[in-house]
Amino acid sequence: MKKIVLMAVVLVGICAFAVYMKKKLEKKQSVVLAAYSYPSDDSNYWKEVIKEGGKNIPYIIINPNSGPGDKIDSNCVKQLKENMKAGIKNIAYIRTNYQKRPLTEVLADVDKYYELYGKDNLSGFFFDEVGVDDANQPDYMKTVYEYVKGNGKGNIVVANPGRQITDKLAPYADIFVTSEITADEYINRFTGPESEFENDEDNFSHIWHIVYAAKPDQYEEIIKLSKRRNAGWIMVTDGVQPNPYDKLPKDFERIIRTVNGEKYW
Repeated sequence: MKKIVLMAVVLVGICAFAVYMKKKLEKKQSVVLAAYSYPSDDSNYWKEVIKEGGKNIPYIIINPNSGPGDKIDSNCVKQLKENMKAGIKNIAYIRTNYQKRPLTEVLADVDKYYELYGKDNLSGFFFDEVGVDDANQPDYMKTVYEYVKGNGKGNIVVANPGRQITDKLAPYADIFVTSEITADEYINRFTGPESEFENDEDNFSHIWHIVYAAKPDQYEEIIKLSKRRNAGWIMVTDGVQPNPYDKLPKDFERIIRTVNGEKYW
């Protein structure tokens, strides 16, 4: 009888381990690109992005004028359509100024994007400069989140605190940028998350890390670290401040292949 019980315990353990490993293997990391480069006809930047397509870059953040601007930009319209044709979904940039910007202005930016660029060309919104500390900040983001979802349930809400978040904020975006730091800090001085949300492996697909000022020989280490740190989305670039995102990084294709699990080194 003891042997039967022992065998049952072993089988349960093996099954549990198999399920755990299956979940691990199903976790596929991918790239989100903050694409802050003007889409002119002769732009090699956008040619490279389109070549990769939605299979390798599911989402890009588009930013016509630190937001939608006041008038339509025909080059932006053309690029948005090209992105969609390539299977890349456009997420539109909006600032919140750490939830100090009036909500009416933020929501007006959502409407302005639709007015200028059309709902069919947009798959959601990226809210930059999102604060996590103040007690009122989750309520602010709740209003924003519900407004965007009210304009289309399929809309993606991306929030960028650039740092670890609290569990109070966690319900109010589909993807959070929980780390936006230099390669040196990411490799050597990374601060681990404290929230249940970020420490839960099931939230892999809701976490995005952005690492800039990276040297090409650091790319592989950064990508490995980001997977261990539960980031289902990653962007690595050698660009530096004040705008690390206006050019594609050196060895861009190498980054894409490595993130997607193809051996490139």
